Amino acid sequence: MLFDITQLANWVQLLLFFILLDFVQWFTHVLLHQYEFLWKFHKVHHSVKEMGFAAQLCYHWVENIFYKPLKTIAVMLLGGFETEQAFYNALCCDCNRACEY
Repeated sequence: MLFDITQLANWVQLLLFFILLDFVQWFTHVLLHQYEFLWKFHKVHHSVKEMGFAAQLCYHWVENIFYKPLKTIAVMLLGGFETEQAFYNALCCDCNRACEY
């Protein structure tokens, strides 16, 4: 872990968690575009006719094999969050996907 946030107020921990999570999600998305192997799965997300809010609900199921563990481990290591905090986010925050292939 790079930082020990356990001494910070809960609201500060929550704020840092979401900032870090947003960064990790952005970085993971960049990787999905950058590597041909990952792009083969991620291009399903870009196959929608009109890119908008609902496009985030359309993705290939294989993306989760790469995306979820990377997101969870990165949040745990970088932010010092407990396993349960990071794992809960991986399970709950993206569970309403509508367009899996």
